[in-house]
Amino acid sequence: MNTYFRAAASLSLKRYRLVNRHGWQPGELCFMHGRHAIKPETITEVHGMIPAASYNPSPGIDARGSLDEWKEKVLKHATGDMQKLAVWIGLSSCLLPLLNEKGIIYHFYGQSSVGKTALLQLGASVNGNSGEPGSGESLIESWNTTPNALEMTLEQRNHITALIDELGVYKGPKMGDAIYALANGKGKQRMSGETLKNVEPASWSLNIISSGEISMQERLRDGGEKVE
Repeated sequence: MNTYFRAAASLSLKRYRLVNRHGWQPGELCFMHGRHAIKPETITEVHGMIPAASYNPSPGIDARGSLDEWKEKVLKHATGDMQKLAVWIGLSSCLLPLLNEKGIIYHFYGQSSVGKTALLQLGASVNGNSGEPGSGESLIESWNTTPNALEMTLEQRNHITALIDELGVYKGPKMGDAIYALANGKGKQRMSGETLKNVEPASWSLNIISSGEISMQERLRDGGEKVE
């Protein structure tokens, strides 16, 4: 039996990383995109990445079709400056940790039927499902939600661009606090209902594309908040 264990211990076993969090993995140039692991061939110490039981990315993060198909069906039609900007922002979030930069909220606003949702769909198309907001597994969320739900969504999309539609329907508490928290990349401290101990707050590093018929300044003023 001892001989068996010594022989087993001498085997050259493949090493896998257990993934608990979406996006770049600590200490290595490996990226978890939804359920798909992205790793350069030059990294030989890690054979692959396996999602942990607690790993919970947004289901809309997915790869379908080919790059050439996306170029033909999507990028080819993004000819305007704002459309190109939406694509660039959609691609930009994975660079933030590499550049040691914080995320930015880009807010597109204007009257209805001017293509604001289409800009969000362009930004979403580089990372997965870009269907109508609220439809199925679309990556486009609605501002009609709670701050807690938004925090959870952003943590699930760590290192890819988040998209939030229709600012005017936000019903949560102070809009200014919500905007600050989203841009700051860290949620509120909370207590576990089971252990009664503080749990690690949600965190994320990403850019956000928002849309609405009014500007963020107008929304803050409408809610009686101070705009500096």
